[in-house]
Amino acid sequence: MSLHRLGARMDIEQLLDILGNETRREILQMLTERRCYVSQISEELNIGQKAIIEHLEIMRSAGLLEPHFEKVEKGRPRKYFNVTQNFVIEVNLLSNFFDVKLHSPEMDERILEEFPRLKELAMGLSGALCDGKTGEIERIYNELLAERQRLTEARKVIDFLLNEAKSRLERKEEGRQEAFV
Repeated sequence: MSLHRLGARMDIEQLLDILGNETRREILQMLTERRCYVSQISEELNIGQKAIIEHLEIMRSAGLLEPHFEKVEKGRPRKYFNVTQNFVIEVNLLSNFFDVKLHSPEMDERILEEFPRLKELAMGLSGALCDGKTGEIERIYNELLAERQRLTEARKVIDFLLNEAKSRLERKEEGRQEAFV
């Protein structure tokens, strides 16, 4: 349950600690939308630059962010930050089940074979990207968002059913143990 980046290892506890801080989440939100430099972040969040630098360093040392310098017309080069890790963290907390998973988004041909609509969208996106058809890319992007929402709703039902099944199995097991006492 870890991501590897340049030989560094990020564990779930470290990631949850980083994401547990509201300011860091706000910074990450900004940086997923656009690259920023310290004074931009400081000004937009209305937080001192020293505190922003400390938060950025924590996330940089965890491998979430990467700084890079760009020349400006006047003055010294400006240090921008951008997000370097693509990952999904899932936390399942049900009455009978707890699980935390961390994974990187990836293309998996086996999954595409099991989900024909997803395969169709992947092939369409590949063609649109090659042809540079912005309108088609946008259409497929919106369809992918809708497909993700549909699958998220299906997962809610699966999670409910898993919780019900586990609860019933635990009650049955408790009944067996009481019979032996």
